[in-house]
Amino acid sequence: LRRRLPFSPWHLLLAPVALLFLLPFIEMFMTSLEPASEINKFPPSFLPTQFTLSGYTRLFAESDILHWLLNTVIVSASAIVSHLVLCSLAGYGFARLRFPGRTFGFLAILATIMIPSQLLMIPTYVMFARLHLVDSLGAAIVPWLASAFGIFLMRQFFLSLPAELEEAGQIDGCTRLQVF
Repeated sequence: LRRRLPFSPWHLLLAPVALLFLLPFIEMFMTSLEPASEINKFPPSFLPTQFTLSGYTRLFAESDILHWLLNTVIVSASAIVSHLVLCSLAGYGFARLRFPGRTFGFLAILATIMIPSQLLMIPTYVMFARLHLVDSLGAAIVPWLASAFGIFLMRQFFLSLPAELEEAGQIDGCTRLQVF
């Protein structure tokens, strides 16, 4: 009887490659623990001769890193929630609902993917300046509320679902809602 390995033979190749890709991150972390005098030393050393947290204490004392982190979380969370809501609603509408101009509307949305973002920077800035949103979280959130690519992905997802699943939740042409 041939005995099977508890792992794929590919792991023998992929594990060292993964460790190789981790080396720059380990080096970056180790450098953050070095004193400033050792950072630019040549040749560089992988392990610092002395460990210090002065870089981190200076970071928190002299910058607003926690405020920047909070802003990042707010913008990211807003973008994720709005993408899930708005793109799924638009994707469902383009996949399942029949209305005049549906194909043209969807193709017009898809055509916006071909516009380079650099081309939109100045008009976006002018628009946000007129709305008095420059240098605010609103200016970082609004452009990411929905995207053409997100609508396209949601539409494709809804097209992949059988219509029978939707019809199974209907009684006499009305959607059945369950309240818990």
